[in-house]
Amino acid sequence: MQYTDKERSAKYLEKAERSIRAAQLILDINCYPGFSASRSYFAMSYCVCALFEKNWSYFSSHEQLIDTFDRHFLQTEKLPKILGENLRKALALRLAGDYDPSMPVTAEDAQENLLRAKEFLAETERYLANLKN
Repeated sequence: MQYTDKERSAKYLEKAERSIRAAQLILDINCYPGFSASRSYFAMSYCVCALFEKNWSYFSSHEQLIDTFDRHFLQTEKLPKILGENLRKALALRLAGDYDPSMPVTAEDAQENLLRAKEFLAETERYLANLKN
């Protein structure tokens, strides 16, 4: 199915919302906090993809996604710089949670990451809504 740019952005935002719900559910059942942190990171990365849908950019790595986001949205002050810091923190937690058993992710880490993901989604939605006006 072919989507318009607007529809693709909306689909990415839906994925971000589902990832946030999954991160919360994982925390609620006291499951592995690293998995929750990973879902929160992916929620943020889906937001970045939603922002870039109009340009139909593709990212070959997570670092490229973050660097491109930084260049296009943070250095130009279209979005708050704290989002870039939070995105980098989220990636570090995701990598620790998914790949590094020597770096455990705590429930507190995962909860903070989830709050950052919710903030990221809210800022993304605000930005996209302002484009429509």
